[in-house]
Amino acid sequence: MTKRLLNLLTVLVMAVSLAGVLPAVTASAETYSGSCGDNVDNVTWSLDTNTGILTISGTGDMDNFDDYVYSYWYNYHEYITKVEIQSGVTSIGAYAFDDCNYLMSVTIPDSIINIGNNAFDYCNSLTSVTIPNSVKSIGDNAFTNCGGLTSVTISNSVTSIGDWAFYGCDSLTSVIIPDSVTSIGYNAFGGCESLTEINVDANNNYYSSEDGVLFNIDKTELIKYLSGKTQTDYIIPNSVIKIEDSAFWNCGNLISVTIGNSVANIGVNAFQYCHNLTSIMIPDSVTSVGDGAFSDCKSLISVKIGNSVTSIGVYAFIRCDSLLEINVDPSNEYYSSQDGVLFNYEQTELIQYPRGKIQTIYTIPNSVISIGNDAFLSCNNLTNVTIGNNVIYIGEYAFNECTSLSSVTIPNSVTSIGEYAFESCTNLSNVTIGNNVRDIGNCAFMYCDSITNITIPNSVTSIGYNAFCCGSLISVTIPERVILIGERAFGYVFDFAGFYKLSNFKIYCYAGTAGEQYAIENDFEYELLSGSDVKPPKQPPTQNPNNNQSNKPNNNSTKPNQTVNPVNKAKTTPSTTKVTAPKPAKVKAVKLTAKKKKLNVKWKKVSGATGYEVMYAKNNKFTKGKKTVKVKKNKVTLKRLKSKKKYYVKVRAYKTVKGNTSYGKWSKVVKKKTK
Repeated sequence: MTKRLLNLLTVLVMAVSLAGVLPAVTASAETYSGSCGDNVDNVTWSLDTNTGILTISGTGDMDNFDDYVYSYWYNYHEYITKVEIQSGVTSIGAYAFDDCNYLMSVTIPDSIINIGNNAFDYCNSLTSVTIPNSVKSIGDNAFTNCGGLTSVTISNSVTSIGDWAFYGCDSLTSVIIPDSVTSIGYNAFGGCESLTEINVDANNNYYSSEDGVLFNIDKTELIKYLSGKTQTDYIIPNSVIKIEDSAFWNCGNLISVTIGNSVANIGVNAFQYCHNLTSIMIPDSVTSVGDGAFSDCKSLISVKIGNSVTSIGVYAFIRCDSLLEINVDPSNEYYSSQDGVLFNYEQTELIQYPRGKIQTIYTIPNSVISIGNDAFLSCNNLTNVTIGNNVIYIGEYAFNECTSLSSVTIPNSVTSIGEYAFESCTNLSNVTIGNNVRDIGNCAFMYCDSITNITIPNSVTSIGYNAFCCGSLISVTIPERVILIGERAFGYVFDFAGFYKLSNFKIYCYAGTAGEQYAIENDFEYELLSGSDVKPPKQPPTQNPNNNQSNKPNNNSTKPNQTVNPVNKAKTTPSTTKVTAPKPAKVKAVKLTAKKKKLNVKWKKVSGATGYEVMYAKNNKFTKGKKTVKVKKNKVTLKRLKSKKKYYVKVRAYKTVKGNTSYGKWSKVVKKKTK
């Protein structure tokens, strides 16, 4: 039986089972057709698989689709090489032709008014598009990652261009913005690695251009400097007051940028991924620096911050591998620096330790009360950090991926250890937790695979999920006061295939406590303690054949000279207030790069997300070889894949608040063949 005949039978079965729910699909040996409009009888589609031509005809709007409701022709999208939309159709539906990788040309008639979100995203073979005079709006992600698109003609009827509309169109070299455009969305032309100029019609009343750079009409806002420009130096015009979000995003050729004395605001991710930028002088005119403004600038060595900056966003200087110093003007009343390290003005908060500093030892000043989020992220040269006795809070990701850090003593002053604070400190073998710590955050010591034993102090009441998901952990001692232990907090290890229980792992805990409940629920060996001594035995206990000291779950025997309360198997952890985490936004702009038996996956960061879940499989329905990976960053490498095989990938963000997790919508499905 031929593959085409199997497809035909499948379609016929679906048509019968879904009758009355979806428009019927009719098929012959070579063609498929059906309805695709709000009014079933008015807009129709027909695909000739011999010629590869998909024809949309009729009058009215096309249906919109999404990540969950695929277009009616999606199962045959690899046949499609040409789309002909006939006059009378008034809109191109959302996701109508997404992932049509072999689509080479499209005819858009002058009856079309709107091009929907994601309408042509990942149409990698599409080389040119002419948008007719009837079109008013181009939706979000409409042509995202059309890597072969070399030419786009935007007619002078278009008024709005959506967010990420032409993102990742790597072959696009120039764009003309007509006088009709009144709105250009966020990063609409980001990631276009060959784009060297955007030219705005002189009669446009909202936008302007100079040397191919996009500005607002009066040039007070620099909107987009293009990734494809080859210049190594750029001087921002004196008229500019605001550098917009992602304005210089991924401009890898720039070595030097001069920020004028008129600039007051530097936007979110404004210079992110400017890999060759070596130094930045933020003038006295600047009052705010946005989140991630200079993140991932791998060659950035020094930063000078003027005296008027009152706000520096989170992640502003993270992952700057070569950064040696951040120096703040002494007259600044909001921030300060010491030995190139960034603090708030009073030096009660350590904000950023430069990643490129070569020192192996650092002592945090006694003035510091709080170690900020990401403060020492990936500072791989540090082997020892002394945390002062005044520190109360260790922020999220504070020492994350400090792979040379071998030991840490958390002083008695600390009350809270943030999420992922020491995650992936792979050489960390000795951890002492002070006796005033109350909360240990989610994944706080995850992947610290050199830790073999851990003792939780009496003060701790809450231990987050995956907190000590460490591959070499042999034992943990859990005190009586702990009332909340998250999933897989101890005794598990994670790799790309999932979570696994550790063998020979043991819990020391007290009868009737959350520690014992965790041991029973997870089927771990455990031993009951008495009194208030939370220190584990120096050696594994020797089993007494008469008393059977070493307990397995559901074994209530006791050690000699111990008084142990009877185990109440029905006892549950004391109730806690449940906090519902808000759902994060949908992940956008997922991009795959093929490697030998690997895929590099990267996507746009979602604000406020705790992490991301990546699902991949061998078919687009995710029923064959499905696997799931959770990561904290907006990128991951999928390993151990088969060579020269096609994989389908989708990503969603999640947010966790006090142990409760909410998930955003899945991204669109993308696919790539490994090398």
